[in-house]
Amino acid sequence: MAGGMGTRELLYKGSVLGAMITGPSLAAFAAVWAYSGDMAVAAVAAAAAHVGALVVAFRFARRFLVRGAPPGGR
Repeated sequence: MAGGMGTRELLYKGSVLGAMITGPSLAAFAAVWAYSGDMAVAAVAAAAAHVGALVVAFRFARRFLVRGAPPGGR
């Protein structure tokens, strides 16, 4: 596979992005649930954190993890 990503590199990059997305969502859920005791409020807060983490992970992936991308990310 000329110029393609190997299996190890793909697994590594996918794991990094998965941790970037999952970590903040779980932390927000646990913190809000521990503070308020209301699971519904915690779920809404975690959903908001999840969307924010998706945006950050997408920008990170475009800028740093894609081979051959220009430095501006476009």
